[in-house]
Amino acid sequence: AGIPPDLLRDWMATVPFPALVVDDNNTLVFSNASAQRLFSTLEVATDPFDPATLLDLPDLRVSGGKLSTQDSPYVAKKISLGGGLTFFLRMTRVRRTEGTFYCCVLVPNQVVDAVDYNRVFDTVGALVLQVCPSGTVGYLNDRLYTVLGYAPTTEGLPLGHLRELEADFDAATWRERATSANAGKEVSYRTTFRRADGNELPVEVTLLRDHLRDDGVLTLTALDASRSNLPGISSVTEEGDATSYAAAGLVVADAAHDKLLHRVRQVAPTDATVLIMGETGTGKEVLARYIHALSKRKDQPLVVVDCSSLPETLIESALFGHRKGAFTGAKEDHLGRFVQATGGTIFLDEIGELPLSMQTRLLRVLQERVVQPVGGQQPVPINVRILAATNRNLEQAVAAGTFRADLYFRLAVFPVTTLPLRDRPGDLLPLVWHFVHKFNKRLDRSVRHLDPSVLEKLRNYAFPGNVRELENLIERALITCTGDTLTGEQLQLPLQEPERAEASLRFITDQQQEPLPTLAGHQRAYIEHVLKLTDGKVSGKDGAAAILGINPQTLHSRMRKLGIR
Repeated sequence: AGIPPDLLRDWMATVPFPALVVDDNNTLVFSNASAQRLFSTLEVATDPFDPATLLDLPDLRVSGGKLSTQDSPYVAKKISLGGGLTFFLRMTRVRRTEGTFYCCVLVPNQVVDAVDYNRVFDTVGALVLQVCPSGTVGYLNDRLYTVLGYAPTTEGLPLGHLRELEADFDAATWRERATSANAGKEVSYRTTFRRADGNELPVEVTLLRDHLRDDGVLTLTALDASRSNLPGISSVTEEGDATSYAAAGLVVADAAHDKLLHRVRQVAPTDATVLIMGETGTGKEVLARYIHALSKRKDQPLVVVDCSSLPETLIESALFGHRKGAFTGAKEDHLGRFVQATGGTIFLDEIGELPLSMQTRLLRVLQERVVQPVGGQQPVPINVRILAATNRNLEQAVAAGTFRADLYFRLAVFPVTTLPLRDRPGDLLPLVWHFVHKFNKRLDRSVRHLDPSVLEKLRNYAFPGNVRELENLIERALITCTGDTLTGEQLQLPLQEPERAEASLRFITDQQQEPLPTLAGHQRAYIEHVLKLTDGKVSGKDGAAAILGINPQTLHSRMRKLGIR
C-alpha cells in the first residue's frame, strides 16, 4: 500500500499531539515524534500495529460498548491508556486507490474535553478556515477570531462565505484554486483579509485538500505577511523581539534547518569562536549576523571582512592596521578591522583564501588577543569575538598543506555547517514568497499567486547556487511577469548536468565542420563569459573567482596568461 500524500504527512508531523497513519495491513506507515515517544513509554508494539489497540478501548464518556472502523468511517471517543494517561481519540478511515488508511490523532484530555477535532486547529498560530468548494465557510479557528477581531454570533459564524473575508475575492479564481487543491496540488497565493474594524491584513495563503474528508472541503491556512512572517517562518522569541528569524533575515520552515539553528542559539550568547562552513549561496554571512544579534555584543559593531577580496600585499594592513610612514602612501595611522571591531564581532568571510603567511599572523591574534600594526612597535590588545566562514573543505586543505592545522583547530571551536537548499526542502516555498515580496517592491510588480508549475519546476531543480541562485531566479522571473500570477514559463531554470552534457555534445557535433578551438581558447571564452555575468567583478562572494571555484589571485594570473583584460 502507498503512503498518504506528503502534505498530509507533513501536516500531521506538526500536530503537537500523538498522530499516526495505519494501512489496512496493520502497517504503521507514519507516526509523528509525539506518537513515537508515547508508544515507547507504553511499550506498545508498532510492527505490526493493530488499530484495535486503540479502537477496542472503551469510551470513558459512555458505559460499555466498543467501536471499530468496520462499523463507521469515523471514531471519536475518550480513552485511557493506563498510567493516568487519558486521551481524546479521533480516528478517520480514508479510502484511496492505494488502499484504506486509518488516520488517528490522540489529544491529551487536559487539552480538550470536547468531541470537536477542530480544536486541534485552535492550538496553532496560523489563521485556519475550512471552506467548501463553493466558498462557504464551515470553520474558523480561535487565532482568526483573535487576529481579525471577529466574534461568534448566535446565528453561527460571523463569516458565511470567503468573499466576506478576502478583499479581492473572485469567484472564477476561487473555483480554479479549489479544483487544483482538490486534485492534490498545493495552492498558495497572497491576498488581503478584512478585519472586523474595516482595516485590512495582508496574508500568505496555503490551500490544501482535507484528506480526512471526502466531501471536497478545503483547509485554508493564512499567515500574517505584514511583518515579513511569510509561510512557515517561525520565531524563536516572544512576539516583537528583534531576534526572531524573520528580523534576522532568516526564512525557516524546514525541520532540519530549525535543528541547525537550535545549535546556533546555544553558542550565540557565548564568546566562543564559530567556524561556519557550507556551499556558496547558503547564507553564511546571514548566519553570522544572526549569531551577532543574539550575542551580548549585539549593541557593538559587527565588522565583515571578505578575505578573498583583499590584495595579498594589503591584507596585513587591512586587518591589523598600520602606522604613519610604515610604507609608501601610509600618510597617517590606520586602524585595522580588528581594532574597528573592538567590543563587538569580526566576521572573517572566505577565511580559506588567506595566504599561509597571513595565517601565521592570524594564529597569534587568536592565541594572544593582540594585533601588531604594520610599522608599529607595541602590540595593541583587542576585545573582539571572532566568527569565520568558508566554502572550502579546510580539513582537506590542512592535509594538502595549504591551511595551517593549528589555525584550523583554533577557528573550529564550534563548527557549524550550513545546509544547501536541496537539504532543506521545507524552506523552498517560504523562500519563494519571501523573494516575490521583496522584488514586488523593488521592481514595482504585483505578483500574488504562484502557478502550480512554478513549484513543480523548482522542486525538481538541484540549485547548485543554493538560496542566492533561487533569489536570482525569482528576480529574473518577476522582471518578465507583468500580471499577478507567476508561471512556470517565466521561471527560466539553467540546464541541469545531464541536459548540459547533451547540449555540449550537440555543440561539438554541430561544430565538426569547423576547426575545433584549443583548450586555451575554451578557457578564455568561458572566463570572459563569467566575467560578463559578474560585470567584470573578479573577487568577492559574487565575483568570477567564486563562480569558477578558484582563488582570485589564480584567476588574475590566468587572465594575464590568456590576454584577458
